[in-house]
This record gives sequence, structure tokens and C-alpha cells, in this order.
Amino acid sequence: MAETNCLIASHSLNFLADVEDGMKLIVTGTRNKRGQLIVAKYAVLGKTKLMIDFERYQSVS
Repeated sequence: MAETNCLIASHSLNFLADVEDGMKLIVTGTRNKRGQLIVAKYAVLGKTKLMIDFERYQSVS
């Protein structure tokens, strides 16, 4: 799947807040005519980026 282009169907800003490079995801979706994966749902395995950032913020305060 490393060579697959993916498009986030909805809540793409949430996706950017939840995920960073190297995180493991589970995705469901369909392929369009161009072979791109249109992601309908996703889940982060483990902690999201937002959770990690929040914990970091709490430990500094």
C-alpha cells in the first residue's frame, strides 16, 4: 500500500490532527477509476498525535 494514493473522503482536518508519519492505521474505503483509495473511515492503532501532544503539554505544565 506504500505506493497507493489515498484521498480522505471527510474530516480531512481531523485526520491531519490525528496522524503523523510512521503511525499505523486501519482504513476502509473504495477505489476510484484512477486507482486512488477513497478513505471512508480510518482508525489510528495506539495513541493519536493529538493525544500524544496533549500528554506532552500536561507533563510540561
